Amino acid sequence: MFRFHYQQTIQYTARGKVVQTERRELASMTRGRIKAGGKDEWINENLTVPPLPPTNLRGCHLIRIQYDLFVCLNLSLHLNVSVQSVELVLMKS
Repeated sequence: MFRFHYQQTIQYTARGKVVQTERRELASMTRGRIKAGGKDEWINENLTVPPLPPTNLRGCHLIRIQYDLFVCLNLSLHLNVSVQSVELVLMKS
């Protein structure tokens, strides 16, 4: 599974400490599983985001706004691992 998730985090501060945090999902897009040996093409896919306030509210130190884009992948990997031993030879001096 493949998912894009766009999130807004708003932190309210008072006396230099965060007193409240709000998180909202602004937009998301999910695609299903891809079968082994298969492929999936994303051509002209749009993640529509609503109008938003900027992250830098000039002159305001009470509200901090942050935007994050998460890309979530559900992966299953198969790795071939080779373990070898090395002969240890002790030399007498």
